[in-house]
Amino acid sequence: MFIVYSIAIVFITVANCDQSIDVLDQDGVFTVNITMKDFETTKEDQYMYIQYKIPDEELFIVGFLPLTNLTIAHHVVTFACHTPYSNESFWIGNKPCNGPTVILHDWSYNIPTLALLPKDVGIAVGRNTPNKYIVVNVHYLLILKGDNSGLQLVMTRKPCKYHANTLLSGSSDIKLQPNTQTIQVPFSCSYRGQLVSFFAAAVHTHMWGRVNSLYRVRNGNVTLIVKNSPKISQAFNLLSSPIDIQSGDYLIGQCVYDNNDDRVIVVGDTHNDEMCNIYVMYSYIPENITSNQQTIYRPPFPTCWNNLVPNMTKLIPEDSVIFPPISDEDQTDVDESTSSSTTTVEVLKSTTIKNIDNFTSADTPKQTITKQFSFHHDTLVIVWTSLIIILILFVMLCYILYIRNRRQVTRFNVYAINVDNSDTSNDSMFTNWTNRQNKFKRLEFDIDEENPSSY
Repeated sequence: MFIVYSIAIVFITVANCDQSIDVLDQDGVFTVNITMKDFETTKEDQYMYIQYKIPDEELFIVGFLPLTNLTIAHHVVTFACHTPYSNESFWIGNKPCNGPTVILHDWSYNIPTLALLPKDVGIAVGRNTPNKYIVVNVHYLLILKGDNSGLQLVMTRKPCKYHANTLLSGSSDIKLQPNTQTIQVPFSCSYRGQLVSFFAAAVHTHMWGRVNSLYRVRNGNVTLIVKNSPKISQAFNLLSSPIDIQSGDYLIGQCVYDNNDDRVIVVGDTHNDEMCNIYVMYSYIPENITSNQQTIYRPPFPTCWNNLVPNMTKLIPEDSVIFPPISDEDQTDVDESTSSSTTTVEVLKSTTIKNIDNFTSADTPKQTITKQFSFHHDTLVIVWTSLIIILILFVMLCYILYIRNRRQVTRFNVYAINVDNSDTSNDSMFTNWTNRQNKFKRLEFDIDEENPSSY
């Protein structure tokens, strides 16, 4: 029974549950798992939403870890909002929230890795923010049973000097003609807000996407922010250098597609449709907005959607349609992602953060590089199997020592009983001998009384 209980403890520490919280250190950093519970899909391309109510305190999200893999989910998107779409713990549909919705993180087409924000940077949620709930969307690929996919948040109670958020840029104006190559879908917008600094980006399309790119336009000068192929990676990657965006700047970009099918491909949520998304994480110094005697933090740059400034898209460089070169690291990720058959990632992986040069502006945050780790299921199995074996051996050793000690105690008790029995026998013998002596004396006395002349 003790062995079973001990093994159960080990498995509970790695099992995904609907909402679980684990403290990581004494600085107020902890993790929250927001996952399904043995979910069973009923059709392909099913959208599931899971809600988590944020405690009424000032908290900051500083990291994300998708708890799924490529064979299960097409993507996992994390939203923040004031009111979820449903009061249920999870629901089926295609809407995460009622009212304003902010995208915090997106994972797709990559090995699940832990993404940490730069030092002193966090996404403000909870008290004094409009973000009262976290809603995680899992887009399932196929019909399956017993799934526990979701997301792990890394959070802290320690105030962050710089706030972070995620910009959603892209377009829904997608119509890919059949058997057509190099189809360009542009988008653009102007920015009117406080200074922000882009530090990481992720691209997203479905199977027809070739390359996505995003640029900043300032005073007629075009600066590349990110250019990547969704066929290589759709995970967040650190920019080669931070890009600051100030009021009056323009963002321009496009998604390039190749449609070799005999049908028209349009925008949609399923893997048979297409999307054009570029997510950009940025940091900024929060500007407080007082409402009803509360300080509210609002993201300065939530979206850049569709082609709002068409004349600016003429500045998109011609080489934006060219497939970017694949580095050795990217090729490794592609190979591992393609061949991956991993199941749900169950533990928070160790990471290290190394500081690099500061931003040139004193008003912008310090930039750090985040190392992302992939931890395969095979390694997890080996580690946890080893731990379980060690635990079983330890329990067996304790049991052997317990039995040995019990036998020694039993032997001592038997010896004590024998000694007691021996003492009892001796007492009995002495008593019998005394009784015989007394009887003999009485007999002599009786004889003397009968023969007084003998005296």
